[in-house]
Amino acid sequence: QTGTSAPTVTAPENSLGAVVWARADTGTYTATLTNAFVANKTWAQGHIISAATGAVYDLVRTSASVMTLTTRQMPAAPARKDALLAATPVEIRVYP
Repeated sequence: QTGTSAPTVTAPENSLGAVVWARADTGTYTATLTNAFVANKTWAQGHIISAATGAVYDLVRTSASVMTLTTRQMPAAPARKDALLAATPVEIRVYP
């Protein structure tokens, strides 16, 4: 993800289907796939993008069809920030 564009995804494995990524706001991105993210069966975890810069992301289920990813640069600038996801792995699991 660069500037204000939606994240570009390279998926080495995808068993969910065609997840559509979009930029919703500064440092906020959505992954959308109709009814794919089942309550109590969907797993995602926030990660450190760069320990050197303090860049982190959080990924949460916001509905049955949407996961929301937010990026921040901690601790100096905890506000959401764009352009932090370059070459960052993101994993969403949905268990049967």
